[in-house]
Amino acid sequence: MSEKMDAVPLLMRRIAWDIIPCEEVADLFPKLGLVPASDEVFDMEHDESHRRIDLCGPLVNYIEVFAEITNQVIKAYMLRETEDEASGITAAYVELLVQQNLSVMRRGIYATLAQLLDTGVIVIGEDHGILGS
Repeated sequence: MSEKMDAVPLLMRRIAWDIIPCEEVADLFPKLGLVPASDEVFDMEHDESHRRIDLCGPLVNYIEVFAEITNQVIKAYMLRETEDEASGITAAYVELLVQQNLSVMRRGIYATLAQLLDTGVIVIGEDHGILGS
């Protein structure tokens, strides 16, 4: 009987590389419970991350449009709470959160799509002009 390998540490390394700025990723590994890599493996992981993110190139326009639309929906949802003055939530605070959320969302979208494209789970199909192009 074969045992399944726990892919979580490998995926965590790959996603960390794809989300975190390259010069900061090594400092994050111990905080994630991951063993630091040798210099040779570190360089290989770095190159692989860039290769994966480059796979998203044809999707950039879609990602940016959908991230902004999602951001607007989230903002409207969050601002509905500011109508109640007793909530303590200010519009300025919501705007700060919305901008932070947009940044986090984009990084997560790119990292997730990069993993799915790299493993062949999804493939980029024909552009059907849904963005008007």
